Amino acid sequence: MGAQIQAAITTVERSSFARLVQRLTELATRILVAAELPSGSEQAYVVRPDGTWAVLDEAVDLNAEQDSVLLPLDQALLHLGHAPDSPEGYAARVLRILSVAQEQLRAGSMDEAMASAFAAGELVTEAAMKGMFEVDFLTGERVREGGRQGHRRAHGSEEDKAARRANYIRAFDLAVMHGFGRMEAYRSVAKVFGVSPVTVRRAIAQRGDHG
Repeated sequence: MGAQIQAAITTVERSSFARLVQRLTELATRILVAAELPSGSEQAYVVRPDGTWAVLDEAVDLNAEQDSVLLPLDQALLHLGHAPDSPEGYAARVLRILSVAQEQLRAGSMDEAMASAFAAGELVTEAAMKGMFEVDFLTGERVREGGRQGHRRAHGSEEDKAARRANYIRAFDLAVMHGFGRMEAYRSVAKVFGVSPVTVRRAIAQRGDHG
C-alpha cells in the first residue's frame, strides 16, 4: 500500500511539473517568436560577427563558422543585444531554466526539477511586476493536458531524444574544429546545453567515436 501511495504522489508531482513547464514555456516562447528571435532552449546557436544567427543544425557549414561563437539561448540573445531584464531576456532565461529542469527530471531528480521550475515561475513573476510580461497570462490562462502528453513533455519522445543527441554531436564537432580537446569539448557542449558532460560523451560514443 505504501508503494502505491508513493506512486500516486509521484504521478501528481509529475503532472504538476508538466503543467507548470508547459504554461511558462508557452509564455516565453510567444514573446521570442513575436520578436523573430530564437526560442529553442535545447538548441545551440551560431552567432556571427555581423549580428546574424543560426540554429546549429545540419544546414550549418561548420567550415564557414570559424569566426562565429556557439552559445545557448540566453547567451545568444545577450550577444544579439537583448539585455537580461528586457522582455526577450527574461523569456530566454525562463526557457533556459526550464531546459535545466527537464534535464533534471530525465535524470530522476524530481525535487531538483520542481525547484528549477518554480524558480522559472518566480522569474516570470518578477518580469510581470516590472511590466515586462502579461499579468493576465499568469492569473487567468489554463492549460489542459493528458497524462500521456505530460509524460512525453517531461521525458521527450524518441524523436526528441534523437534530435538532442544530434545537437550535442554537431556542437561537439564545432568545438573540436575550433581547437578544443575532446574532454574540453565535452565540458563546453555540456555547458551550452545545460547537461552533464557524460550525456554529451554518451551521444558521441553512440555515433561511434572513441576517446
